[in-house]
Amino acid sequence: MTGQLLIDEVYAERFGGLDNTALALGGEGLVVVHGPNESGKTTFATLLAWLLAGPSGTPADSLRFGAPHDQVSGRLDGRLSGQTVRIEGAFKLLQRGLPNANGLTAQLAGTKLNLDGWRTTIGGIDAKVLTATYRMWGADLHSDEDVLAEITQA
Repeated sequence: MTGQLLIDEVYAERFGGLDNTALALGGEGLVVVHGPNESGKTTFATLLAWLLAGPSGTPADSLRFGAPHDQVSGRLDGRLSGQTVRIEGAFKLLQRGLPNANGLTAQLAGTKLNLDGWRTTIGGIDAKVLTATYRMWGADLHSDEDVLAEITQA
């Protein structure tokens, strides 16, 4: 990444069980999100990953967030190296295959970036790295072998 990305808020317009739901992260360097099972932590983590790097996982995994042909969406507001960032994603869920990442747009300091431009801006971060990081911090929920395999693969 070319600078530090500080996330102020992740907003799920419609993503899984989250409708018009915001998660304020405060724009700090390290944020811990905790809560009971089935409270939306993994759903927000997945939305965050999709907004940062595009849809990932298996086609079956993506259908946890809606039915085939549904559109799921959200946004992220924050700052990258002191400049405002807004990332918006609108993804159509498919019966087979992952949603297309073309529904992802980013604005950095008011300048629109397409998916390739955004990925260049945050060079080195992709869905596999985000998944491995999430697994590592959620190690108490997964076996050590799964965590190490995810990190090694990324």
